[in-house]
Amino acid sequence: MKKNVAFGLVLSFLVLAIFGCGGGGGDAAPSVVMAVTQSATTANTTNNNTINASVTIMATMTVNGKAVPDGTLVAFTVKSGVGTLSAPSAATVNGIASVTLTSATDRASVVVTASNGGVSDDSAAITFTDPNRPDGVTVTAGATTGVVPGTPVTISANVTRLGGNGVPAGPVPDGTTVSFAVTSGTGTLSAISATTTGGIATVNLSSTVINASVIVTAQAGSVANTVTVPFIAQPIQAIVKVQTSGLAAVQFIANLTATVTYSTNKGLSITANNVFATGAAAGAALTANVGTPGQVVLNLNGIAPIRLNDGGFSGGECATLTFSIATGNLPTASDFGIAPGTIILDDLGAPLFGVTVSIMSVTVQ
Repeated sequence: MKKNVAFGLVLSFLVLAIFGCGGGGGDAAPSVVMAVTQSATTANTTNNNTINASVTIMATMTVNGKAVPDGTLVAFTVKSGVGTLSAPSAATVNGIASVTLTSATDRASVVVTASNGGVSDDSAAITFTDPNRPDGVTVTAGATTGVVPGTPVTISANVTRLGGNGVPAGPVPDGTTVSFAVTSGTGTLSAISATTTGGIATVNLSSTVINASVIVTAQAGSVANTVTVPFIAQPIQAIVKVQTSGLAAVQFIANLTATVTYSTNKGLSITANNVFATGAAAGAALTANVGTPGQVVLNLNGIAPIRLNDGGFSGGECATLTFSIATGNLPTASDFGIAPGTIILDDLGAPLFGVTVSIMSVTVQ
């Protein structure tokens, strides 16, 4: 991998050479002054270095502002953190000695010490990160509605990585391990862990408990998330009641034409024999056209003779539709509606305005 120059260790040695002066006093001991600075051009590279990539460590030695002789040895040691140096020491060239530092430990913070002649100083902390570290996980469950006890549900964990240092964020590498656990409710997983393909790892969840939910947690590295899976008894019918509203207290209806809509992907089916005039319209003539998937066209005619207070039907419940539900499905009230274009005539056959038709209730059982 390409080497990064992480920082410069500047070891400035000032040796005060004392020459004998005629008639002068005795010799004075030399002194050594050392300072550590960080190169402005490489300051940012002390953080977020890629694990297993080589980072160059440099120590610059001077005496009286001049480079020490070539071949001067500088010792390098890892003072703290987890890292490996390419050599325990290096000789100077033009006053600079260098080694490389690597670390295979994610989030390692490494400090290196350079020393010579009994004096030493430390580098700034150098951090290493794994760009493939899991940084986020999203957990989903297939077929979270209409799940019956004993029917396996696929649990999927989509894991993304941290990225950085030229590695784009996105799915973690194939083969990343994801752990799964039931953290609430009663359920059995097909495995306690799985590896990713395209960033996704999957297991199956089963439960034998009726009308209960199971929470599954998926974890990759230090990130985790959950999904709630409901297990319910399989319903077989959806009973839909239709109503009118907006009528005056004594207003009667002679005719109503409306279309009830239903979802075509929820296992719903119905025959004309399962559509009835009920409630305020009980006894009225009713025809139901069920030939178009997703639609039931209702046509209700009042009881003859059609005269005010002596025929027709008043506002309120007017029809009941009983749908069958295929196994593995759980429709809800939002799967039913009334299409635009409803026609309502009063007991004299004139159009009524301000009167609406709506879904009164949906009972799934």
